[in-house]
Amino acid sequence: MINLNRPTNAPRSLERPEIQRYLKALQEYREGVIDAEPTKPGSYRHCDLLNAFRDSFFSKCWLTERRFEDAAELEVDHFVPQAEAPERIYDWTNLLPIDPKTNRIRPKKMPRGGYLDPCDPKDDVETEIQYILLPDGQTIRFAAVDSSNQKACNSVELLDLVHNGRKGDVDSHRSTLGLRECIRRRREEISLLAVKYLKTSDPLEKTRTEFQLRHYFSKQAEFTMLMRHSEIGQLLKEFHQD
Repeated sequence: MINLNRPTNAPRSLERPEIQRYLKALQEYREGVIDAEPTKPGSYRHCDLLNAFRDSFFSKCWLTERRFEDAAELEVDHFVPQAEAPERIYDWTNLLPIDPKTNRIRPKKMPRGGYLDPCDPKDDVETEIQYILLPDGQTIRFAAVDSSNQKACNSVELLDLVHNGRKGDVDSHRSTLGLRECIRRRREEISLLAVKYLKTSDPLEKTRTEFQLRHYFSKQAEFTMLMRHSEIGQLLKEFHQD
């Protein structure tokens, strides 16, 4: 996960009159003013929301950092699940982009203590979690820097689940193989590029590879934190940029 800057202004499609009417009716239903639960309005997957996922969240899944060419390939995740906070279904501060496969794995119940929120400045997901990618490129682990931080511990468990599947479940582990393979290939690409950068004596080629390395370690690239914390990423810290 990377720290994200969510725009203050919500996409206008989330403030449509039918959504406002629904939220008002939902509140009245919960207060017993009306008897029937209101029907949800249409989809919130409008262009302005998807554009925000592209521009502010780099078209990346907030959990795995897998990047998509088209933000429309992403699904809308609710940081606080819909069942626990129906009044926040259309709340911009509760919406995040997620890989469809990851969305199927991600628990739909908030654990005790909650998760670190990548959009909350008080939750520094880049420093409160250790990201561990071993040299084989497919062994991925996470650890809370402070074991007393319940939100960090919960987030570590969630990251381990979406990257490695449920512990002891062979089928679940296999279902996340595609993600781990993408991560392995990205690490290999960076390793080859790093070798080229370190070996070349051609100034033009060195500048070109330096530019590429800065991109690979940027927040816009795939798997930023895992790549930065890989053994090759630690050797090339000068290319890490926010």
